[in-house]
Amino acid sequence: MFYSHIFHMRLFALSVFIPGFLFVVSGIWIEHEYYVSRCVMNKISEESKIEVSIHLFADDLEMALKHQGAISCHIGTKIEHADTDYWIEKYLKECFIVEDNFDTLDLTYLGRESTDDLQAVWCYLEVDLPGNGIDKLKVTNRVLMDIYDDQKNIVELKQSGIPRDVFMLRKGKESLSVQL
Repeated sequence: MFYSHIFHMRLFALSVFIPGFLFVVSGIWIEHEYYVSRCVMNKISEESKIEVSIHLFADDLEMALKHQGAISCHIGTKIEHADTDYWIEKYLKECFIVEDNFDTLDLTYLGRESTDDLQAVWCYLEVDLPGNGIDKLKVTNRVLMDIYDDQKNIVELKQSGIPRDVFMLRKGKESLSVQL
């Protein structure tokens, strides 16, 4: 009788613990609780251009595109919408801005690729630098800040592939000045 009571208590504990554990673990894997993007800006001196790579979680980017008016793009899936690149380019050009002393510089959207696990996307842009001898740029990175108040955007600067500086931008401080 005593062993039967212990057996039933253990069975009850396992029936409560295992589903609870699976619920918690599945919640951790399905939704991330931090909002960070990574941007690498690599100035290629020989070509007077800056290569820009922006790493974003696909679900966050999808939400931002919907917020902008896009239909469900299904980024990186077999049923991805044909206009996905159009929406991504439009969004990035609104939220990621590079200016010299005089004007906003044109960004060229080169494309994107999904990470192997399909959880994130690398978006590629290029900025041609004008030949007017600029020595300073203003970079504004508001990517996903329209969706998440606690969004942080890391901007890493490189000179011909060699790391120079790393900055963290947040709502209220979305811009930085960069010495070339």
